[in-house]
Amino acid sequence: MNLKRIRNHHLPIHRLLILSFEGDIYMAEVQIHDRKFLVLNDKDNKPRVFPSLASVRDAFDGLAVCDTEHVHYSAYDEMIGLRSHDSESMGQKDFYPINSQNLH
Repeated sequence: MNLKRIRNHHLPIHRLLILSFEGDIYMAEVQIHDRKFLVLNDKDNKPRVFPSLASVRDAFDGLAVCDTEHVHYSAYDEMIGLRSHDSESMGQKDFYPINSQNLH
């Protein structure tokens, strides 16, 4: 789902997950009601990549975001031999709660 659609339909975001990958790559996933959506580009509907946390904050400015979390993915576990689908692997999420008021 793209931000234009969220803004146009005044959809409430129950949870915003900021997905952080190695090399300053950020993506966003939103939970609206009981469904999760990866945030897509407005133009081509491909996954939107943000260059910084500040750019995520700016993109969601003015939207109704109830809860925000920063999720960091690390390739370290995969590099030391753990499989990527293990619970203790690259897919493991480290959650860093972010106060929604501090996001704006």
